[in-house]
This record gives sequence, structure tokens and C-alpha cells, in this order.
Amino acid sequence: MATIRRTHFAIWRLCATLPLFLLSASCSTTEPELPVIDLSAMEPQVASKIRQAEQQVRQNPASADDWGRLGMYLQAHTLFGPAAHCYQAAFDLDPSDYRWPYLAAHSLRRTDLPAALDNFRIAAQLEPDNAALHVHYGDALLEAGESKQADAQYRLALEKYPQSTHAIYGLAQISLADDDLQQALSLLQQAVSLAPRQGELYTLLGQVHRRLGQDDQARQAARTAQAYPDPAAVPDPVLSQVQSEAVSSTALTRRGLALAANRQYPEAEKAFLQVLEIRPGNARDHVNLGASLAGQGRLKEAVVQYRQALRIQPDEAFAHHNLSMALASQGKGEEALKHVREAIRISPAYAEAHNQLGLLLAAGGQLQQALQRYREALRLSPGLGAAHTNLGKALASQGDLAGAIDQWRQAVSIDSANLEALHNLGIALAMQGKHGQAIQRFEEGLQQAPNSSLFIRALAWELSTAPEERWRNGARAVELSQRVYQAYPNQPQVADLRAAALAEIGRFGEAAQLAGQAAQLAVSQNQPALARQIQQRLRLYQQGRPFHQGR
Repeated sequence: MATIRRTHFAIWRLCATLPLFLLSASCSTTEPELPVIDLSAMEPQVASKIRQAEQQVRQNPASADDWGRLGMYLQAHTLFGPAAHCYQAAFDLDPSDYRWPYLAAHSLRRTDLPAALDNFRIAAQLEPDNAALHVHYGDALLEAGESKQADAQYRLALEKYPQSTHAIYGLAQISLADDDLQQALSLLQQAVSLAPRQGELYTLLGQVHRRLGQDDQARQAARTAQAYPDPAAVPDPVLSQVQSEAVSSTALTRRGLALAANRQYPEAEKAFLQVLEIRPGNARDHVNLGASLAGQGRLKEAVVQYRQALRIQPDEAFAHHNLSMALASQGKGEEALKHVREAIRISPAYAEAHNQLGLLLAAGGQLQQALQRYREALRLSPGLGAAHTNLGKALASQGDLAGAIDQWRQAVSIDSANLEALHNLGIALAMQGKHGQAIQRFEEGLQQAPNSSLFIRALAWELSTAPEERWRNGARAVELSQRVYQAYPNQPQVADLRAAALAEIGRFGEAAQLAGQAAQLAVSQNQPALARQIQQRLRLYQQGRPFHQGR
């Protein structure tokens, strides 16, 4: 998977110093004046959008929606003071619309926390059923040191939306501050079960474990937090609408990165193309575009973008790394090695590049050197799940199954959706005779990827052939094996699996016929060892006996 470049973002400075307003319904008959904003330093499309919104307000000065829309455009481009001015005007015109004090509170929070709190209070009175509003209000109260009031807001949020992990996180913060470590631990464990990829939960969880003296759990939580460094936003349609109005290159880059993080690569591609139209010639933008193309499997186009990035900036480590990944996928291992080594030369602490180098070395048979690179990647970034996965594979290939299992367990604990590690872990546990644990892992994988033939096959095999009766479920194995057999009828392993499942429920004639076909397929596909194994099972079916592992 190509890596999306995580860029650092410049923030617009306020171009006008304006008084900060506490929103309240006003009986003033004078029309509010437009805020004075210097647009000269802004990107043309940003300035144009704001000017159009200003013109709309001039034409409809009594329209709360037009004032509010201008405020949204300003807030979207981090002009918070002018945005608050517009929200004041909108609220004066329509004091029943909670959006205006709510958005003003967000705009004022950075510079005038007491005014922000007053506006959150007004918004909450107008819209008491909005869970996101209560969470943000609680966060602001906690920031102001008002923990009891914050607690009340978080509980209100949970009344409206019991799955609000942000509200649970807020309550856990309060419990930790009050030294109620067990309550904080219970809350965080609940939140993690609801949102296993919310990084800040693990950061706080690590602190709780550390204070409880649970050092191993603290280290594991820290590793997981490192895998998800970006804070998770509170689901909030109003703020999402504001963010969607941003048209600056910075905002579009952020949007593209967020889309790519959710694997929405075609949408991310569109965002990065827009960015390049605004500011052509930026190496990092070409890297981002290339990564979104690689995510769609369009490797040739991705390579073009990475090479363009390197023409602009030859020492762009991310471009070298991503180019290496794309070239390796195209079978160009030598050139891929050159570029990943260059990435490490430029940025020696680049953990992902060390992991990539390990993959290339392992592919070339240099297993010991690969092991060193995976371990270096994990030293630099203990939460890098891919390095745990790859180190596990390397250890397994050396016969160190226990070491491999430990690495795959860590990979899965960091990311429960790491399907490769989950599948490998299940297979390894079955090899150790821990069939119940293996079945559990395969079930977890199938829940996340219901159409994965890998998990269907692995689970069906265990349900058909596990040595202990308590782990077997022939009826379900038949259903699962049928699904994969319909898709891959000419794969001898799949026909063998189907035969084992049929034998488990006593349909030995069908099992024997299918096993005979599977053995012939294996011979025709030059897999003599597999053919011999299937023939051994065939003899059991002919005797009216199912095949069970370890027999």
C-alpha cells in the first residue's frame, strides 16, 4: 500500500483585528458592517469565494443565512475573528438558530475562552439534543478547569448518543484527574471496544496503565497510539459543512489526506489534482497524487508522479520510498532497492523505509539483513503494524513459530483490521494445536472481510478437520466451502476443502468423488505433494471416515 504524504500545514493569520463578540439577540436597528479583511495575500480562489459571499450579504443585509454563510467561509479559511463578527450579525437577525452561537464558540475558543463558553451555553439551550455540541462544550469547560460542568455535558452527550467515544474519553480524563484510575480504565476500555482506531484513547490508556503500575500494558497502548497519530474528529454535520467550504490548497490537501486515510482514493485523487492546479510545482503534492493513484492500482501513473516529485526535489524521502514500493510491485527490485536506500540516507529515522528495505531484502533471500531492518523499523516506530507483520513472517520462515506468533499478536493488537497478520496468526495457532484460538481469529477476520476466500477457506478447514469434536461444525463448513468452491472450482486445494467438509457430515460418496477430482487437478498443475496428501484423505473417505488433523 502506498504511503500518503503527511504534510505540515501553514495556517492563515488573521488579516483583520476585530473585537470578539458574545452572541446575544440584539434589538439594534442599525445594519452590521462587513468585517474588513485583507484578501490580497490569499490564493485567488479563496479571495473570490469570500468576495462573492460578501457581495451576497451586501445584496441581502437582512439575511441571517447569508451572514452565516460568509462566517462559514471565513472560518473555513481560519479567519476566526471576522467569522465571529458575521455569526454575531446572523444571530442578531435570527436568534432561534443555534448554529450561529455554536460556530461562534468554535471561532472564539482559541482567543477568548470565556466568550466561547457563553456561546456554547446559548447554543446548548437552543439545541439540547445535539450530542456533538455537548461534547465540544464539555471539552471547552474541561479546558477552562470546570470539570464538574464538563462531566455534566459529557453525560448529556451520552444520553443523546451512547456510542460517543469522545464523550467517554472526556469522562475518562476527569476520572484520571480525580485519581479514580479503575473508573478511567473501565471507560477507556469501553471506548476502545467502540473505536479501536481512535489514537488518543490509547494515549490516555497508556497513562492509566502506567499509574496502575502495569508497564507492559502501558507500552502496548503507547505502540498502538503511535499507529494512529491523528486525532479523531467528533462526528458533527455543522462543522463538516464549514470544512467542506474550504477551497485553499492547504484545506484541499487536508481533505485529500483524510480521504486517502479512509481509502477513498478516487476522491483523494480529485483533491490532489485541484491542489496541483492551485500551486503547480510542489513535490509533496505530486507524492500525494501518486499515492492516491497507487491506492487505485494505477502504478504506472503513480511512478510518473513520484519521478516528477524527485525532479522538483531530489531529496524528497517520501517520494523515494513510495517510488520504491511502486517499482517493487512492478517487479523492478533493483531500482526499488536503490530508491529505498536513498530514502533512508536522506531520512535515517524513516521507519517505513526500513520496513520496505526489509521486504526487498527478504525477497532477495537476504533474510538476516531483512530481520535487522524490521527490528530497526520497530525501534524507530514501535506502533508500525506492517513491520510486526513482516518480522513475524521472517521469523516463521526460520522456524521460530513462537516468535512469529508474538509479532502477529502485536500487529493485531495495534490494528484489529490487519487481515494479513490475523490470518497468519490463525494459521500459526492451528499449527501449534490451538485450534479454538485459531477458529476465533478466522471468525474475527471473516467478520471484517465477509468475502475473503482466505478466511473462508481457513475457517472451513478448521471446522471440518480440527482434532477435537468441540471445535468442529460440519454443517457450517459445508456452507463455507461451497461459497469458495463456486468461485474457484479448478483449484485443487479448494476441491480438497470441499471434500473434507462433505466427509465431516457423512456424505462420503460425494467427498470421495470430489477428492479424486482434486487429486487429478493437483497432478495436472504439477503439485505432486498436494496430490499425495489428497489421495491419503481419499482413502479415508472410501472407508467411510472423515479426515481430522493429527490422525
